[in-house]
Amino acid sequence: MNWEGKTSKVSFGKVQCKAEQYTAKDFANNPIMISKNAQMIDVIEKLTELGISRLVVHDMGKPIGIITTKDWVMLLLSNKHGENPYKIPLTKAMHHIAQVKPDTPIRECVKTMLLKGISSLVVMENDKMVGIFTKTDLIRHYSQNYSHDSFVSEYMRKKFASVRAGEHVSKALEIMKKYKTPRLVVTDDAGKYCGIITMGDFFRSAFSI
Repeated sequence: MNWEGKTSKVSFGKVQCKAEQYTAKDFANNPIMISKNAQMIDVIEKLTELGISRLVVHDMGKPIGIITTKDWVMLLLSNKHGENPYKIPLTKAMHHIAQVKPDTPIRECVKTMLLKGISSLVVMENDKMVGIFTKTDLIRHYSQNYSHDSFVSEYMRKKFASVRAGEHVSKALEIMKKYKTPRLVVTDDAGKYCGIITMGDFFRSAFSI
């Protein structure tokens, strides 16, 4: 197993001018919300039914956090006291959100996401949530504007966490927890790549109907 938390060194100078032309509102999506008083079973049902990976948690309409499939899996892994996972308060499982304004440049959104190690931002205007900006939106933004400028080698991780295909699921989850990564490269006994598994895969498998 190999692991390194940093990607290859990248220069953003050649795309800086383009990046400053776009703001969060240009790519943000309408958020799917759930009340902080909801139960974890409600979270699971909603994520599964809609086929999404995150929900914005609100208190009387005001966003206070985000709950993701990764948060759910990590909650199960850290549940050392044997609490009923369906009865654990939603506010305990969620993580707090970072906010940006609609006119925040995409470049600044990226800096915030990297600095805080998060994959989504809530877009707020006049104390009202008007959208959510996620890593998927960022990828869409990049593909539409810069994909012809760069190569995979500039952004890829040279080292990574992996697990053998024959290992038990618990081993894969243990590695994910140890290295705080939501995905693992799956290899055969000879060390040859044969797939990728994510926390989302475990979530969908556990709660698929």
